[in-house]
Amino acid sequence: MQGSDNQYYLDHLPDGSSNVLGSLFLDYRCSVDSGHLVIYGHNGSGGRMLGLLKNYASQDYYRKHPDVILAFADVQYVCHIFSVRRVEADSSAYTLDLEDSAARKRYIRQAAAASIYPILDLEESCDGKERILTMSTCTGWGNQRLLVQALLQER
Repeated sequence: MQGSDNQYYLDHLPDGSSNVLGSLFLDYRCSVDSGHLVIYGHNGSGGRMLGLLKNYASQDYYRKHPDVILAFADVQYVCHIFSVRRVEADSSAYTLDLEDSAARKRYIRQAAAASIYPILDLEESCDGKERILTMSTCTGWGNQRLLVQALLQER
């Protein structure tokens, strides 16, 4: 889902009906071809919506699940997680203007360094051409969000 802003699908389903859990949705500023895709969703109980992301607060869980799959209608991506972190809702982590490879490489390295635990060494593998997936959900602590970030590779 994608709306004209980042508010509508917080409490609406794809058919337009109101729902407290809303829908998973792509940041309104992104396109499916963007270098940085941001997907939002509530932290639903029982793992609903993006509720399973909170499991990534455990490094043991990450070790068992280092990848996520992102599927669009015509393509699937294997996404290798490189950062799990908590940020404020207005954080620069939501920056989308990363079309320049140097800016993207710098962003990836900073995000990896801010991870709550070390995930992978990006010095060798990061060239700045990677596409980034950021999954964002609330934490229940004020304005704080949990981000799980990954590098997209077409399947």
